[in-house]
Amino acid sequence: MKRVKKWKRFIALLVVLALVIQCNFNAIALDSNEENQQQAGAVVEEMMAEETATEAKKEEPKQETAEEKEEEPKQETAEESEEPKQETAEEQSEEPKQETAEEEKEEPKQETVEEQSEEPKQETAEEKQESDQVDAVNKNKKAGSMEDEGKTERDISANITEASMMITIDGDQYSLTEIQEQKLKVPKGAPVEVYISYGKLTDLKETEILVYQLPKGITVTKECSGDVMDADLNKAGTYKITTGGKISISIDAQYMEEHEHTLLGGTVTVSGSFSESWGEAEQDNKIQFGDIELVIPIEEEPQTEVRNIEVNKRITSFDHENNYIYYQIEIKTGDNNTKEITNIKVQDTFTVNGNYVDDKYVQLHYSKTGITFDNNTATWTIGTMQAGEVVSITYRVHVKGSFFNQNSEIRNQGISNKVVLSADEISDKESSVTQTFHNTLQIEKSTAEPIINASSGATTVTYTLMVTAPESNDSAMEKVRVEDVFGKNKDYVLEYISTSPETETVHTEIAKKTLVWEIGTMEPGTTKTLQYTVKLNEMVWVAGGNNSAIDRTIGNKATVYSDKEKYADVNADVKLYKKWIWKNGMAVSTAMVDEEEIETNAVKFVIHANETTGGGPVLDVVKYFQDQLRGDAEFFGDMTVKVYNLGPKDSQGAPVENPVKTVTFPISRIILENSDNKSWKLDLTDAQWSDLKGAYYYEITYYARTTKPGVSY
Repeated sequence: MKRVKKWKRFIALLVVLALVIQCNFNAIALDSNEENQQQAGAVVEEMMAEETATEAKKEEPKQETAEEKEEEPKQETAEESEEPKQETAEEQSEEPKQETAEEEKEEPKQETVEEQSEEPKQETAEEKQESDQVDAVNKNKKAGSMEDEGKTERDISANITEASMMITIDGDQYSLTEIQEQKLKVPKGAPVEVYISYGKLTDLKETEILVYQLPKGITVTKECSGDVMDADLNKAGTYKITTGGKISISIDAQYMEEHEHTLLGGTVTVSGSFSESWGEAEQDNKIQFGDIELVIPIEEEPQTEVRNIEVNKRITSFDHENNYIYYQIEIKTGDNNTKEITNIKVQDTFTVNGNYVDDKYVQLHYSKTGITFDNNTATWTIGTMQAGEVVSITYRVHVKGSFFNQNSEIRNQGISNKVVLSADEISDKESSVTQTFHNTLQIEKSTAEPIINASSGATTVTYTLMVTAPESNDSAMEKVRVEDVFGKNKDYVLEYISTSPETETVHTEIAKKTLVWEIGTMEPGTTKTLQYTVKLNEMVWVAGGNNSAIDRTIGNKATVYSDKEKYADVNADVKLYKKWIWKNGMAVSTAMVDEEEIETNAVKFVIHANETTGGGPVLDVVKYFQDQLRGDAEFFGDMTVKVYNLGPKDSQGAPVENPVKTVTFPISRIILENSDNKSWKLDLTDAQWSDLKGAYYYEITYYARTTKPGVSY
């Protein structure tokens, strides 16, 4: 630990620029004359010489030479008194308790700060002066601030003349020279003290800041700032160091003027640690301070043994014609393996339906020579593999024809296979694959637009069925058949009219509304198609009760089977919708009377009937229209009947503008007897109105008025 004491004495004599990361003591001192620099240089040489001494000499009590006695005055300097010394337990064990005469001269018998705290003692005048100086530095440090807005930066990297380090390893400090001589390794994140000396700076300007960026390898954990003090503890300016490692120094204008805008140099001391991430790259063992490069023997991470290997098995193809399965096994070692893998073996096992496999392990092929195969155990011996090596094994097996005659439960399981890899000093690896055999059937069904007889409302619907055995099927599908059944509203189905093509394999049963299509055998890649037509009862369009519209769905589902096993089904529903009649009314101030428009308060009614809205047909089934009023009201004026072939829009969705026929007549002609003009009936079966009967869309307009005095619509 004497090494530490000598470094501290060196720093005190040198009068350095000191930046302590933890901000326990932040001060900057400048060498303002050449005499101080020469003295500092001598001390540096002495310190470096002492560093090269062996540990044995450091532990032995040492007698100071006459030169050392002359070099160090008996009375401590102001700088030395700034750092009271307290000996550690290690130093106490290394040095005899009885001080020699030389030691008494080197260190006056003044108690340390710690000793004073234990035993009160009267301060000497010299100690009082030194304490006051330290208090002044600390006071200036707290009050100081760097007013550097608007100033330019002057990099002093080129002025660095010397750099050195003291590094802590396992609690002991070592110089970089000692570390290199003793071949020590520096742990990542190790504490470090860095000493950076810079030379003469001239032509200083009030508008500039002196800056230096610490290398990335040094971690600064807390931002620091304070005053710059010269050798006489006079404030020369302010400084700041950021957590990013940037040092900024601003010299006061007055101080700069007094020293002719010149600083003769100084030393920066930074206490911190090496960055945790620094040293990961090979080039990180060097730190650059200006033109000075320091090489740090960073401790390398212990190399972990890596021995990775994997095995993968896959099916490369299946030959449908010959029922061959082709396999590939691939063994690969890790690219970053640090050690070869030995005694590698691979064993192959069929785990599901292996009893349907024969002619195993035919056409064996290896990507590496020297591989052997034991057919009794289905085991390959590969041997040794280096890092990044790949070995592949390919072979084929035959699937027995009897497998494809089994029921779907067995066929759907497929044929499964597992490969297990073993080797020295690794756990077993495995990989599994399954060859599936999905014989299947697909069914599609579609409907054409219903064909409607306008005079009767009779409707026919044509359905198309299409069954496919995919090309990917592994074998022919036997006893294929389709069952086609009507469900919802099936009672409106009157009969099966036709099938196309006509075939004896189609059977219909109208009572059950069922069609059965016996297809038989279907080879992979074949398709069968069937069309059939059914007739619907005309009552399917009749609205019942108070309903003004019909909205019906004729439900149908077709299912395809093979040998009593269901494979797929499909729905094909037909939706029927028709708006039969609706009426609206509105208050008006005029009405048609005797084919003339007169002013009167009335209600105008419009009836819309037999529409094609929703795709329903315009049917020739309307027999009469009738309406009745309630309360104090009566029908009056003219009725106008317009008939259209379509309506209210044509098949393209455009409004129908021109009626086929228009008839206007007094409503009194159809008023019912003894109804007090409250009820009328337009009977289209009556000869006088027969020209209005047909497959028409109707639009009927007429009027009503109140019969109660003082009341109007």
